[in-house]
Amino acid sequence: MRVFRILVLIVIACLSPIMAQIDSTLSIYRFQKAPAFDGIPEDLEWHNATSLPLVSSYPNENGIPSEKTEIRIGYTEEFIFVGGSFFNQNISDLQANSLTRDKAASSDDMFGFILDTFNDNENALAFLTTPTGIRLDQTIFNDAEVISDVLPFNESWNTFWDVKTEITKEGWFMEMRIPFSSLRFQDIKGKVSMGLLAWRWLGKKTEAINFPPFPKKFMLAHLKPSIMATITFEGLQRKNPVYLTPYFLAGFGYNHELNDPETAYLKDDSFKRELGLDLKYSLTSNLTLDLTANMDFAQVEADDEQVNLTRFSLFFPEKRLFFQERSSVFEFATGDGTRLFYSRRIGIDEDGNIIPIYGGARLVGRIGTWDVGAMNLQTEKSYELESENFNVLRWRRRLFNPFSSVGGIFTSRINARGDNNFALGLDSNIRLWGDDYLAFALAQSVLRGDEAPESDAFSKNGRLSLQVNRRSFQGMGYKLGTIWSGEYFDPGAGFIFRENFTKWNGDLGYTWLYSDKSKFNSTQIEWLNSVYLRNVDSEVESAIIGPRIQTSFKNTGGAILWLRSNYEALQEAFELSDDINIVPGAYNFTDVDMLFFTPFSMPYRAEGEITVGQYYDGTRFSVAINPEWSLSKYLTLLGRIQYNRIEFDKTKQVFRGDVYQIRARFAFNTQLSGNVFAQYNTFDEDVTVNVRFRYNFREGNDFYVVYNEGVNMDRFRFNPVKPRNLNRTLMAKFSYTSTWM
Repeated sequence: MRVFRILVLIVIACLSPIMAQIDSTLSIYRFQKAPAFDGIPEDLEWHNATSLPLVSSYPNENGIPSEKTEIRIGYTEEFIFVGGSFFNQNISDLQANSLTRDKAASSDDMFGFILDTFNDNENALAFLTTPTGIRLDQTIFNDAEVISDVLPFNESWNTFWDVKTEITKEGWFMEMRIPFSSLRFQDIKGKVSMGLLAWRWLGKKTEAINFPPFPKKFMLAHLKPSIMATITFEGLQRKNPVYLTPYFLAGFGYNHELNDPETAYLKDDSFKRELGLDLKYSLTSNLTLDLTANMDFAQVEADDEQVNLTRFSLFFPEKRLFFQERSSVFEFATGDGTRLFYSRRIGIDEDGNIIPIYGGARLVGRIGTWDVGAMNLQTEKSYELESENFNVLRWRRRLFNPFSSVGGIFTSRINARGDNNFALGLDSNIRLWGDDYLAFALAQSVLRGDEAPESDAFSKNGRLSLQVNRRSFQGMGYKLGTIWSGEYFDPGAGFIFRENFTKWNGDLGYTWLYSDKSKFNSTQIEWLNSVYLRNVDSEVESAIIGPRIQTSFKNTGGAILWLRSNYEALQEAFELSDDINIVPGAYNFTDVDMLFFTPFSMPYRAEGEITVGQYYDGTRFSVAINPEWSLSKYLTLLGRIQYNRIEFDKTKQVFRGDVYQIRARFAFNTQLSGNVFAQYNTFDEDVTVNVRFRYNFREGNDFYVVYNEGVNMDRFRFNPVKPRNLNRTLMAKFSYTSTWM
């Protein structure tokens, strides 16, 4: 949702005021002796630990906590220790409905310990737990700001740490133990500074008790690095551990592939037996090298099916562990969801098929004042693609003030036939004043090979993005910007939605925050306006204009209503399905989109979206509902129902594209868990099933059993006829991590 005088705006940004950081600084107590790690912070050592002064920031800002809460922090040479005593006047209010790693129930009580380890006001690591003692960890980037509808956290990241909890009639108690070797940080003259947020969430009361106080004007304040307090550690001895993780995988299955003449499907039975190796080495306390040989991702969860009602590509998130650590360093957005590097280009083809990866290397961290990332991976030859080599080099540093940065990126994709695709970009994110920011990106791609364009000129292969916005959910807000993209701009290692256009967007809005006594939390009214022009003739290609109103309640429920006036000028036919085409022409149509979400405090809750109105020269009715029901801490049921019906009166055609999903997450304890996932897509008429068991001895030591199957429900409408079972696999995988300091 996002060519003019860039230099003038950058000069203005350079002269903008420097904003002061949070002035609260805490020196963390160093334990003389490590406390007993048993889940109850009552040892004598805890009495001297640094205690955090707490307030309640939600539902009311700077309120008095309704429950007694104590959070203490201390450290030794090896670990950060966090102790929490979370009392409940009524123990029946305590909610704990999950035992599964990385999967808390929405209604759970929770504790979060968030560290901005480089104190850069932009990135952070989150360590979360619940009364049942599960571990949830994630990375945070973009200062917890939603940009181009991308959520600013990555839940697929995992690292080494421990937590123990205890539930009594007084409440619940917790101890965290986080190795410094799992963190990346800078030692400056014997002192390490980090940003800190710590909070307790009471699920039934929907209340946050936290340090430091965070303002409600930010959407994700409980994760936001730029409002963190600064904590300091002294006398840390740098350790550079080596993590060596070999894996063994064995299994069998089959797959059906269309033959070269495309006249029949051939069955490929196979018994799979593989060995692989991953190595992680901390070159310094803030720079990590990952090496991998014969990479495998058999245990990664299946992608959610999506029905595409647009003429643009679908975006799927990265779930593979190798790409997770400080993945935000490699982010280079150029507006509208386009990015110069998209890791799913490596080892996954356009149809979602897995391409084996021989191996590669990945370096990420900080050198001096620079955030750096480098990556090189080599893939095998596949059915449609030659063997390919991918390279990425990313660098970024602070500029002007602690909340601004400038950086660059280089990517390459080279295949065995000699076809090359290079991309180069420069970007900056600058805090102008208060909550107002300027984002700028400039990029160019260069292609070599049979399909290379005639010109390498920036006017043909470049892209430019500029946006000014206010990052505040209170009072007046705005988002103003433009994007220009050349005719041949095509980063081979990246992701693009739209080609050869100029976009102008101007969004204005106002947000009201309600008083402590109100049941409402906020109401926001916006006018959204996005217009896309074709570069070839400067005519309008697409436009979306209209008002949006959203309201939220203090019980965390809420709704969003958006009235959209759409314009689409198609120069080529748009294929919605095999037998339904939207012909070239100009279309004006209006629709209404409504989203709703029920309170988090309930063991059963749902989110949903309803879209009704016109769709090109037809009418559309779409409903999507995502229910969640926590039956107990051992079992959670989740579902997704997506219903799409589009009717075209002129041609008397009807399009149906539905997705039905059901997922059962179960766990016997915090080490042994499983997941059963099935989905049915009426557009492709296929069913996919994924069953996964995991036994996690400890972090890095895992045993998986994974079963996958794909079934064609209406195979006779295809020519040639598809087989009933497109694929079926059963795999077992064991990985073991050993550590050397």
